[in-house]
This record gives sequence, structure tokens and C-alpha cells, in this order.
Amino acid sequence: MFEFISLGIAIISVVAAIFFGFRGQILVKKNTILQKRLVEIEEARELERKKATSQGQLTARIQNYGQYNYRLLIENSGDAAAHDINLIMDGKPFDQHPAAVNGDGEITSIGPHSQATRLLAITMGCAPPFELEISWVDDSGEMGHYQTTLTF
Repeated sequence: MFEFISLGIAIISVVAAIFFGFRGQILVKKNTILQKRLVEIEEARELERKKATSQGQLTARIQNYGQYNYRLLIENSGDAAAHDINLIMDGKPFDQHPAAVNGDGEITSIGPHSQATRLLAITMGCAPPFELEISWVDDSGEMGHYQTTLTF
């Protein structure tokens, strides 16, 4: 009888060892898959971080600098310079728009965390709202784009 109980315990032990061995292998495989996925996520985050540090982030608004002194203020809040800046206002190149003041210079690039302005000739016949589109190239190699409606 004692031998029968010992044999039963041994069989149960072997079955339990086999069961937990297979279960352990399954958990190891799942853990490996999970670790690979976590590495992929971290690599994607690192790529996004590097990409963000190589991009310019341009925004624009009308700034009032005093009596009848309005300027188009373009800010780059990104960590990289924006180059080859192209301004389109109301569907026209900025310099061809009636609100653009000729001879005020041209904005071709803006450094990181910097700004640039262009003088605006705002009159009763030429007043906001203006539709503005800005495109640029930055260190990421991708074309940046920003669109807004300029108002006071």
C-alpha cells in the first residue's frame, strides 16, 4: 500500500513537472515577444524624438507694435532651423499681396526658437482676415507646413 501511494505521488510529481515545464516555456515565449515589442516601441520613440529635434515648428500671427505699425510675426518654436520659407497669403505669394510692404526684406530662414517679422500695410481697403500658408524645409528633410487665418 505504501508503495502504491509512493508511486502515485511520483506520477503526480512527474505530471506536475511536465505541466509546469511546458507552462514555463509558454511564459518565456510570451515574455520574449513582449520584450521585443517594448524594444520596438522604445526605438520608435527615439526616432520620433530625433525627428522632433530636427524639425522647425513655425506659427504666425499679426502683432501690433504701436500706432498703425502692424507686422506679420513668424515664430519658430522648433529645435531646428527652418529654411526655404515660402509665404502664401490669400492664395498669392506674400510679396504680391497688397498688405505686403515692398523693400522690407524677405524671410528665407528662421533659426530654432527664433522669430522674424514682415511689415504689413493694413488699411481700410486691405485688412484681415488673411489666409496664410507657410511651407519650409528643415533638418528632418521633410517639408513643413502651417496654415492659419490671421486676424487681430
